[in-house]
Amino acid sequence: MNFYRGRRASQIGIQFFDVTSISHIHPNMKLAEAPLNTTWRVLRISPTEDAPERANHLEEIGFLPGELVSVLAHGFPGQDPLVVRVGLSTFALRRDEALSVLLETKDADA
Repeated sequence: MNFYRGRRASQIGIQFFDVTSISHIHPNMKLAEAPLNTTWRVLRISPTEDAPERANHLEEIGFLPGELVSVLAHGFPGQDPLVVRVGLSTFALRRDEALSVLLETKDADA
């Protein structure tokens, strides 16, 4: 039996937020912090000390400066992994990988 069948979004814990002006609040943010279904532009990849090779991996799969990116969904529970669209491709990224991707507003000059 499907637990979600016939239930409203509020009954299963899905929350909706007004993100129409979020880009004015956070002009730069990390991919892991981006609200669902909002479009951002990749500013740069910032590797961490514990995983310096992560920047190369993310750039190889398309996370390049100037590319448009959005978070489509979060895993449950804990919001890990994230389903992310970059360009025309869709990926599942771990939260610690998404913390390495710095974003800017979509309207920023590329």
